[in-house]
Amino acid sequence: MKAIIFDFDGTLVDSLLLGLEGVNQLADRFSYPAFEDTEYIRARGVKQLIKEDLGLRWYQFPIYLRALKKQLIPHMSKLELNEGIDEMLRALYQKAQLYVLTSNIRPAVDFVIEQYKLDLFEGVYAGTSLFKKHRKLQRLLRKHQLEAKEAVYVGDEVRDIVACRRIGMPIVSVSWGFNSAEVLAEAGPNHLAHSPAELLQILEAYYLA
Repeated sequence: MKAIIFDFDGTLVDSLLLGLEGVNQLADRFSYPAFEDTEYIRARGVKQLIKEDLGLRWYQFPIYLRALKKQLIPHMSKLELNEGIDEMLRALYQKAQLYVLTSNIRPAVDFVIEQYKLDLFEGVYAGTSLFKKHRKLQRLLRKHQLEAKEAVYVGDEVRDIVACRRIGMPIVSVSWGFNSAEVLAEAGPNHLAHSPAELLQILEAYYLA
Protein backbone atom coordinates (compact mmCIF):
# COMPACT_ATOMS: atom_id res chain seq x y z
CA MET A 1 0.00 0.00 0.00
CA LYS A 2 1.52 3.29 -1.14
CA ALA A 3 -1.14 5.94 -0.53
CA ILE A 4 -3.89 6.96 1.87
CA ILE A 5 -6.54 9.33 0.50
CA PHE A 6 -8.57 11.26 3.06
CA ASP A 7 -11.91 12.93 2.81
CA PHE A 8 -11.89 16.34 4.55
CA ASP A 9 -15.28 17.36 5.96
CA GLY A 10 -16.36 15.12 8.79
CA THR A 11 -13.35 12.83 8.42
CA LEU A 12 -10.51 15.21 9.24
CA VAL A 13 -12.40 18.28 10.44
CA ASP A 14 -15.50 18.71 12.56
CA SER A 15 -17.74 20.55 10.10
CA LEU A 16 -21.20 18.99 10.46
CA LEU A 17 -22.71 21.73 12.63
CA LEU A 18 -21.09 24.47 10.54
CA GLY A 19 -22.49 22.93 7.37
CA LEU A 20 -25.91 22.56 8.97
CA GLU A 21 -25.85 26.22 9.92
CA GLY A 22 -25.16 27.17 6.30
CA VAL A 23 -27.94 24.89 5.03
CA ASN A 24 -30.43 26.41 7.47
CA GLN A 25 -29.48 29.94 6.47
CA LEU A 26 -30.58 29.11 2.92
CA ALA A 27 -33.87 27.47 3.95
CA ASP A 28 -36.13 30.45 3.22
CA ARG A 29 -34.39 31.28 -0.04
CA PHE A 30 -34.83 27.75 -1.42
CA SER A 31 -38.16 26.99 0.31
CA TYR A 32 -37.38 24.04 2.55
CA PRO A 33 -37.77 23.63 6.33
CA ALA A 34 -34.73 24.18 8.54
CA PHE A 35 -33.08 21.14 10.11
CA GLU A 36 -32.85 20.72 13.87
CA ASP A 37 -31.88 17.07 14.31
CA THR A 38 -28.31 16.20 13.30
CA GLU A 39 -29.00 12.49 13.85
CA TYR A 40 -31.69 12.64 11.18
CA ILE A 41 -29.12 14.05 8.75
CA ARG A 42 -26.54 11.42 9.69
CA ALA A 43 -29.02 8.70 8.76
CA ARG A 44 -29.58 10.13 5.28
CA GLY A 45 -27.58 10.00 2.08
CA VAL A 46 -26.58 13.14 0.19
CA LYS A 47 -28.91 12.33 -2.71
CA GLN A 48 -31.80 11.77 -0.30
CA LEU A 49 -31.17 15.10 1.37
CA ILE A 50 -30.98 16.98 -1.92
CA LYS A 51 -34.01 15.41 -3.60
CA GLU A 52 -36.34 14.61 -0.70
CA ASP A 53 -35.48 17.04 2.10
CA LEU A 54 -34.23 20.09 0.22
CA GLY A 55 -36.52 19.39 -2.73
CA LEU A 56 -33.97 20.68 -5.25
CA ARG A 57 -34.22 19.96 -8.96
CA TRP A 58 -31.03 18.91 -10.76
CA TYR A 59 -30.72 22.32 -12.44
CA GLN A 60 -31.02 24.11 -9.08
CA PHE A 61 -28.23 22.24 -7.35
CA PRO A 62 -25.21 24.07 -8.88
CA ILE A 63 -26.82 27.39 -7.89
CA TYR A 64 -27.54 26.07 -4.41
CA LEU A 65 -24.01 24.73 -3.94
CA ARG A 66 -22.48 28.07 -4.93
CA ALA A 67 -24.76 29.86 -2.48
CA LEU A 68 -23.87 27.41 0.30
CA LYS A 69 -20.13 27.81 -0.24
CA LYS A 70 -20.58 31.60 -0.23
CA GLN A 71 -22.34 31.29 3.14
CA LEU A 72 -19.54 29.17 4.59
CA ILE A 73 -16.47 31.11 3.36
CA PRO A 74 -16.64 33.78 6.13
CA HIS A 75 -16.74 31.01 8.74
CA MET A 76 -13.70 28.99 7.63
CA SER A 77 -11.83 30.02 10.77
CA LYS A 78 -14.29 27.91 12.81
CA LEU A 79 -13.03 24.69 11.25
CA GLU A 80 -11.18 22.49 13.71
CA LEU A 81 -9.54 19.10 13.38
CA ASN A 82 -11.38 16.24 15.01
CA GLU A 83 -9.64 15.22 18.22
CA GLY A 84 -6.76 12.83 17.59
CA ILE A 85 -6.48 13.52 13.84
CA ASP A 86 -3.28 15.57 14.18
CA GLU A 87 -1.41 12.76 15.94
CA MET A 88 -2.75 10.13 13.53
CA LEU A 89 -1.64 12.04 10.42
CA ARG A 90 1.83 12.62 11.80
CA ALA A 91 2.15 8.93 12.62
CA LEU A 92 1.23 8.04 9.03
CA TYR A 93 3.39 10.65 7.34
CA GLN A 94 6.55 8.52 7.06
CA LYS A 95 4.65 5.37 6.12
CA ALA A 96 2.61 6.35 3.06
CA GLN A 97 1.80 9.17 0.66
CA LEU A 98 -1.08 11.21 2.07
CA TYR A 99 -3.72 12.96 -0.06
CA VAL A 100 -6.93 14.94 0.48
CA LEU A 101 -9.89 14.70 -1.91
CA THR A 102 -12.83 16.94 -1.02
CA SER A 103 -15.77 18.90 -2.41
CA ASN A 104 -14.94 21.71 0.00
CA ILE A 105 -13.10 24.76 -1.31
CA ARG A 106 -9.31 24.89 -1.38
CA PRO A 107 -9.04 27.94 0.94
CA ALA A 108 -10.82 25.96 3.68
CA VAL A 109 -8.36 23.07 3.38
CA ASP A 110 -5.38 25.43 3.21
CA PHE A 111 -6.59 27.24 6.33
CA VAL A 112 -6.68 24.01 8.35
CA ILE A 113 -3.31 22.85 7.01
CA GLU A 114 -1.72 26.17 7.94
CA GLN A 115 -3.51 26.44 11.28
CA TYR A 116 -2.31 23.03 12.43
CA LYS A 117 1.01 23.06 10.54
CA LEU A 118 0.04 19.94 8.60
CA ASP A 119 2.40 20.16 5.65
CA LEU A 120 2.09 16.41 5.27
CA PHE A 121 0.10 15.91 2.08
CA GLU A 122 1.46 14.86 -1.28
CA GLY A 123 -1.55 16.46 -2.94
CA VAL A 124 -4.78 18.28 -2.09
CA TYR A 125 -7.69 18.05 -4.52
CA ALA A 126 -10.50 20.41 -3.52
CA GLY A 127 -13.69 21.74 -5.06
CA THR A 128 -14.63 18.37 -6.58
CA SER A 129 -18.23 17.50 -7.42
CA LEU A 130 -20.41 15.82 -4.80
CA PHE A 131 -21.24 13.17 -7.38
CA LYS A 132 -19.25 10.69 -9.48
CA LYS A 133 -16.56 10.58 -6.84
CA HIS A 134 -15.12 7.41 -8.36
CA ARG A 135 -13.99 9.43 -11.37
CA LYS A 136 -12.20 11.96 -9.17
CA LEU A 137 -10.43 9.10 -7.41
CA GLN A 138 -9.41 7.59 -10.74
CA ARG A 139 -7.93 10.90 -11.89
CA LEU A 140 -5.92 11.21 -8.69
CA LEU A 141 -4.61 7.67 -9.12
CA ARG A 142 -3.63 8.26 -12.75
CA LYS A 143 -1.86 11.53 -11.95
CA HIS A 144 0.26 9.88 -9.27
CA GLN A 145 0.72 6.60 -11.17
CA LEU A 146 -1.08 4.54 -8.58
CA GLU A 147 -3.25 1.45 -8.93
CA ALA A 148 -6.52 1.27 -6.99
CA LYS A 149 -5.14 -1.63 -4.94
CA GLU A 150 -2.15 0.53 -3.94
CA ALA A 151 -4.31 3.11 -2.17
CA VAL A 152 -6.92 3.12 0.57
CA TYR A 153 -9.61 5.76 1.03
CA VAL A 154 -10.74 7.10 4.41
CA GLY A 155 -14.18 8.69 4.40
CA ASP A 156 -17.34 9.28 6.40
CA GLU A 157 -20.17 8.75 3.90
CA VAL A 158 -21.95 5.91 2.16
CA ARG A 159 -21.22 7.50 -1.21
CA ASP A 160 -17.50 7.09 -0.45
CA ILE A 161 -18.05 3.35 -0.04
CA VAL A 162 -19.97 3.18 -3.31
CA ALA A 163 -17.27 5.12 -5.18
CA CYS A 164 -14.44 2.94 -3.87
CA ARG A 165 -16.31 -0.24 -4.64
CA ARG A 166 -16.77 0.87 -8.26
CA ILE A 167 -13.03 1.15 -8.84
CA GLY A 168 -11.81 -1.66 -6.62
CA MET A 169 -10.23 0.53 -3.94
CA PRO A 170 -10.40 -0.49 -0.28
CA ILE A 171 -12.04 1.93 2.12
CA VAL A 172 -11.97 2.49 5.85
CA SER A 173 -15.08 4.37 6.97
CA VAL A 174 -15.10 6.54 10.10
CA SER A 175 -18.12 6.80 12.37
CA TRP A 176 -17.59 10.35 13.67
CA GLY A 177 -18.47 12.19 10.46
CA PHE A 178 -21.52 12.69 8.25
CA ASN A 179 -23.15 9.25 8.22
CA SER A 180 -23.73 7.25 11.39
CA ALA A 181 -21.92 4.04 12.25
CA GLU A 182 -25.08 1.98 11.61
CA VAL A 183 -25.63 3.44 8.15
CA LEU A 184 -21.97 2.96 7.21
CA ALA A 185 -21.82 -0.61 8.49
CA GLU A 186 -24.86 -1.53 6.43
CA ALA A 187 -23.13 -0.21 3.30
CA GLY A 188 -20.21 -2.58 3.90
CA PRO A 189 -16.84 -0.79 4.02
CA ASN A 190 -13.69 -2.89 4.33
CA HIS A 191 -13.28 -1.61 7.89
CA LEU A 192 -15.10 0.79 10.21
CA ALA A 193 -13.17 2.91 12.72
CA HIS A 194 -14.72 4.64 15.73
CA SER A 195 -11.77 6.85 16.68
CA PRO A 196 -8.62 8.22 15.01
CA ALA A 197 -6.56 5.90 17.24
CA GLU A 198 -8.52 2.89 15.99
CA LEU A 199 -8.20 4.18 12.41
CA LEU A 200 -4.43 4.29 12.81
CA GLN A 201 -4.42 0.74 14.16
CA ILE A 202 -6.49 -0.52 11.23
CA LEU A 203 -4.32 1.22 8.63
CA GLU A 204 -1.11 -0.08 10.18
CA ALA A 205 -2.40 -3.62 10.65
CA TYR A 206 -4.14 -4.18 7.31
CA TYR A 207 -2.62 -1.74 4.82
CA LEU A 208 0.84 -0.66 5.95
CA ALA A 209 2.20 -3.86 7.48
